[in-house]
Amino acid sequence: MSNATKHPMTEASFFFIRRQGINIQPIDGMAVLMNEQTDVCFAVNRVGARIWSLLEQPKNMEEIVRILRAEFVTTEEQCRSETDNFLQHLVKRNLADCIGGTVVAKVNPPLS
Repeated sequence: MSNATKHPMTEASFFFIRRQGINIQPIDGMAVLMNEQTDVCFAVNRVGARIWSLLEQPKNMEEIVRILRAEFVTTEEQCRSETDNFLQHLVKRNLADCIGGTVVAKVNPPLS
């Protein structure tokens, strides 16, 4: 197991879900996520697009890594590290939310 520092929000008790109102434009196996209210655009590769699709429903890091490892050739360490980075970017750009503890039914309030 790696000695890499874990981010608190990628612990198993935290769940990620994509925000409502984010448009996705597929482009040759990749995609661009667009939040028209904040003018944020974020290009993602095939794996990023798959993670985005998984975030339609709340998922924790363990679930995401397990699914990705079943679908892509990668090591546990690489998958976890790159997924962690990707989720951090989504949250920082207000494209996804990180919910701690229990997941509530309404997690995506309308963007104002």
